Amino acid sequence: MIRGDDIDESIKGSRQDPLYQEARNLVLKGRRASISMVQRHLRIGYNHAARLLEAMEGDILGPQNASGVRQFLSHVTPPAAADRRTS
Repeated sequence: MIRGDDIDESIKGSRQDPLYQEARNLVLKGRRASISMVQRHLRIGYNHAARLLEAMEGDILGPQNASGVRQFLSHVTPPAAADRRTS
């Protein structure tokens, strides 16, 4: 298991972060872009989780609105729906 402390600071919280794909899948599965959810599930610090969500902007999430909510981009399909299409 990769720990947040083991990740090079230059890639931590970026799309090259080894935890990025896991965080991305977690957000897609839960259909919630929550820093605390990513933090708890991956057992990483708040700043690391926040940077991972920021890295998802333009990939699966739109920018934060005034109330701090990030919308999923229209091209994003939840994993369960994608699984049904390939069956």
